[in-house]
Amino acid sequence: MGKDLKGKELGKGITQRKDGRYQARFTDRFGKRRTVYGKTLKDIKNELHNEIVEDYRLNNTINPSITLDEWFDKWIRIYKQNYVKEVTILRYKSMYRNHVQEFLGRKRVNEINRLMVVDLIGNLNKNNFKKSTINCISRMLYDIFECAMADDVCTKNPMLKIKKLDEPNKKGTALTLEQQIDFFDMSVNSYYNNLFITIVNTGMRFGEISALTIGDVDFYNCKISVNKTSVYYKSEGEQCSFHVTPPKTPSANRTIPMNNMCKKAIQDQITVLKKILRLNENDPLNKLQLIFTTHSGNPISRGCIYSAMKHVIDRVNVVRAANSKPPMAYFGPHTLRHTFATRCFDEGINPKIVQAYLGHKSVNTTLDIYTDINESQKTHNILMLEDAMNETIRRRAE
Repeated sequence: MGKDLKGKELGKGITQRKDGRYQARFTDRFGKRRTVYGKTLKDIKNELHNEIVEDYRLNNTINPSITLDEWFDKWIRIYKQNYVKEVTILRYKSMYRNHVQEFLGRKRVNEINRLMVVDLIGNLNKNNFKKSTINCISRMLYDIFECAMADDVCTKNPMLKIKKLDEPNKKGTALTLEQQIDFFDMSVNSYYNNLFITIVNTGMRFGEISALTIGDVDFYNCKISVNKTSVYYKSEGEQCSFHVTPPKTPSANRTIPMNNMCKKAIQDQITVLKKILRLNENDPLNKLQLIFTTHSGNPISRGCIYSAMKHVIDRVNVVRAANSKPPMAYFGPHTLRHTFATRCFDEGINPKIVQAYLGHKSVNTTLDIYTDINESQKTHNILMLEDAMNETIRRRAE
């Protein structure tokens, strides 16, 4: 039993120091002796009780002092390093470093509560970050804390019941037939016209078509094998560079049939490459055997294509202005993918087949995001319905 300075019994583990303050010692769940302090006997008893209760509450946690910064590094190394693409890991690190570390990085994992993460998300929202970005950060934090719970680093996930922010409609926009005709009329002299034709006739993603190689195209059977994608990213300590990675998802690994227009565009592009790069097996240029490259034979970046498409659209709008037509809005290569999907549905192609063309995991993605219903379609379909109704009425009259 401990005693005060006058020799009075204070209780197990409690003593009074020479400066008049009280201290209490107890053994925590790790077998370590810990000490708490208080000005009065009542204070020290309350503090001791609270510490013992808290220690019991955290009975299963491994390291009560590990910070979120420290756990994030472990989470990346143990749970992500060998299971996700390098570009995904770089995105995690960027999100954490730029949006989470300043607010929560130095805090202990087991002391981070729901109020703290709600405050973090609120700050991001207030600073006009995209809702999709905020939701990505939330998903990352949820997984970080789930893994921490599984490894007994904390007892609960503060991200539980954090509502996902409503994101703008992700539905893309396809070109109308008139816009499609205008664009391709003006893209004829563009160096990237063959690329534009290939995308709009296959629905390939930009990353897929920029990684497409000569060996991926079977001209005899008129098929394209989509088995990789490209991405520009900056590895730690390196400059931003071109990387070829596996497809976006397992369903993105697919074979797409070529129509004659697409086949000719790819053949024409290879002819262009042979002239520019003297493409052959022994040529050191274009070692990856990419079909679509820049004028100098380098891999194409997304910014390069956006710039080329902008020049085409500028020429379209000059003609439109001369004919008192509204200007065409700027768009990127993904709009051509949307256009392909929409044309497929215009022609009545089965949604499951369109799903296979696009490489979607779910047909709902194909139906909900990648197809547009234009006014001419609605008019055409209602007239078809009218014909069916008239036929029904005619037969009843007979």
